[in-house]
Amino acid sequence: NEEYPLSVTEQHAIKSQIERHWNVPIGVKNAYNIKITLYIALKIDGTVERIRLIDKKCFAIGDRECQAAIDSAIRAVKMASPLQGLTTARYAAWQEFNFTFDPSEIAY
Repeated sequence: NEEYPLSVTEQHAIKSQIERHWNVPIGVKNAYNIKITLYIALKIDGTVERIRLIDKKCFAIGDRECQAAIDSAIRAVKMASPLQGLTTARYAAWQEFNFTFDPSEIAY
C-alpha cells in the first residue's frame, strides 16, 4: 500500500512469522534461484483473507519444482495466519501487501 507504507517493525514481524513456516521443498536443486512474490490481504485480526501469486522466478529448476515452491510459500502464509503483533491503528498499512519469498535472504 503506497499511501500507508509498512514500517520496518511491521515488515520484520510479518517476515519472521511467515518465513518460519516456509520450507523450500526437499529435492529442489538450486533453491537460491527461486523468488516467489505473493499478494496477501489480511483481515483486521491478522487472519489471511486472500493470497494470489504475483510473480515467480524459478531459474535453473523445472516447472514441477517451481510449482512445489509456490505451493509451499502459499502454505507458509496460511500456517502463519493469523499474523500477530500488528497494531490495528495501522491496519491501512498492513491490510494488503506483496511478500517475496527469496531463499537467498533467509538466515537458517
